[in-house]
Amino acid sequence: MNVPPTSETTTILDEPIRHLSLSQGDAKRTRTTITTTSIDRGSND
Repeated sequence: MNVPPTSETTTILDEPIRHLSLSQGDAKRTRTTITTTSIDRGSND
């Protein structure tokens, strides 16, 4: 049973990676909001 570990590993890592990219997407969205807010504040000055 010498199966290359890649097939197993990808299956195990598939879920966490999906969760990670989801969190990253949320973080990016939040960051963009923060950035736009500070830019708006700057132009108001």
